[in-house]
Amino acid sequence: MGRVTLDAKMKIKRSTVLGEVPTIGPSADHTDGTWSATNIYSGELFLNEADSRLWVGAGAEVKELSISDKTEVYTVLPGWDMSTDKSLTITHGLSSDEWLTIRNVTVMILDDSGANMNDFLAYGDDTSIRITATQIIISREDGIFFDTGTSHNDSAVTRGFYGYTYTKD
Repeated sequence: MGRVTLDAKMKIKRSTVLGEVPTIGPSADHTDGTWSATNIYSGELFLNEADSRLWVGAGAEVKELSISDKTEVYTVLPGWDMSTDKSLTITHGLSSDEWLTIRNVTVMILDDSGANMNDFLAYGDDTSIRITATQIIISREDGIFFDTGTSHNDSAVTRGFYGYTYTKD
């Protein structure tokens, strides 16, 4: 008769290093001295606890498994002369269902020197972020910080980034 094991535990290879990602091992034998701490076998799981990300070895490649129904998006803002242009419109590219799940929108604005980055909404009640079925519209009223001086008027400067969380279809 075969051996019966009750309350067996499955060990998952883990990392606590932010950004660490697994790869398939370079050989079929993890004891041959060629494997790193992030190499896994096909069928083996790898959890990065620092990032809350989970992967599985799938044949010759590694695939990330979703452990959340939320997706975070961060994208660089294009050049924007904030002293003359009162708004910036960005096409988000989400489906008709996905855009309705957008949450936690963040816009960080970089000054022309590249030395200071601030939360766009922290500039006061005269700033807003609006979301439509196809666009994210970042806008501001006249007479606030951006109309004075020359710290935000170079349209060649990458102006910062925006990010949001949404639920995939």
